[in-house]
Amino acid sequence: MAPASPSPAAVAAPAKRGPGRPRGSGKAGGKTTSRGKAREVLTEYVSGLEPKRLLEHAEEIQLAKQVQRLKALEEIYLQLSAANANATTSKATSKATSKAPSKATASKKAPQSAAEAIAADGGASRVQWAKAANVSVAVLREQLRDGKAARERIVESNVGLVGHAVKLLKRSSGGRLDQGTTEADLLQEGCIALLRAAEGFDVSMGVRFGTYATFWVRAAIRRAVQEQTRIVRLPSRVQNTYGKIMRATDVLSVSNGGAQTPSEHDVSAELMKSDIKLSPQRVRQIIAQVRVRPTSLDASLSRSGDDHQRTVGDLVRDESRVQPEAEMVDESLRSDLAALMRKYLREDEAMVLSMRFGLEDGQSRTVRQVAEATGLTYSRTKHVLFSALSKMRKPHVALALRDYMAPDT
Repeated sequence: MAPASPSPAAVAAPAKRGPGRPRGSGKAGGKTTSRGKAREVLTEYVSGLEPKRLLEHAEEIQLAKQVQRLKALEEIYLQLSAANANATTSKATSKATSKAPSKATASKKAPQSAAEAIAADGGASRVQWAKAANVSVAVLREQLRDGKAARERIVESNVGLVGHAVKLLKRSSGGRLDQGTTEADLLQEGCIALLRAAEGFDVSMGVRFGTYATFWVRAAIRRAVQEQTRIVRLPSRVQNTYGKIMRATDVLSVSNGGAQTPSEHDVSAELMKSDIKLSPQRVRQIIAQVRVRPTSLDASLSRSGDDHQRTVGDLVRDESRVQPEAEMVDESLRSDLAALMRKYLREDEAMVLSMRFGLEDGQSRTVRQVAEATGLTYSRTKHVLFSALSKMRKPHVALALRDYMAPDT
């Protein structure tokens, strides 16, 4: 029986707006209004923030098997690529000249990595790949797609482990992270570790994926903090040794009830019990090396909203720069001294005296160097220098420079 067609009145009557439907959310003239479109985008964004449902143990086993199969296919592809590369190299060396590849051959070139091949559902070499995996091409493509989906699903469902690990790190450090890294950086490192954990997870271990991935996530975040929070990165062996020193220090603090801080000798003796040979001097050196952190002079000290951006370099005093008052006194002394030398000394005496004590360029010279520069003999230069000093030490000449001398001289 054919369905009854709606009446003309029903067709002509406009649809009533429901009680929960806001105004302006419908379509006008076949186009969604801007307010309705913005609401749809916001709803989609908020729904994306909803955490994924945790997986059951049976689902983890199934997904882990699919990921393991994907990993096995990747290894087969890498072996196949290595064999093809060796064959191509041997063939190229056997022929002196080779023809240029055609456009069709270049377009069917196999991907260079297993990730590219998986993204292309096997790529141009899917026939060889399927033959090496002892499956059909259809089954190969299905296993690749299932493996990718399983890896993404198992990571998305356990991404909360990364956020929990970052929160624990912030709580242990007083609610803040060290300079040089951000919470987003640590979340990224933790998600990368989650991907590696999904590829290495084995259901035969008898543990849940969350338990297995926690080790990977915490290790990745700890490594990121060690490598990214310092301007000068310390070697990992120094970080590991520092961790052993801190554990020995905690053991000693618990044993003595926290009455006093263990010394380097006590820490060295405690480490010796675990066959770790570190002298007290080495313990002190490692602790100082890890705890002392250089600060960038470009680090900002301004608060948000300040017009003037201040840095740490603005607070550092430049010891090499002469103060303005000293510059004025020095300039005045040079001017008065030059006037006295022009008044009481001959030209050769003024030149020798200026070069000997560096009155013009600030570089003092020996008598022999002055003689070589002026072309005079050593004895003549010495005689001229003594004559100039005798004239400048006369009371009526030295009186003009007495104000520049220190009070105790």
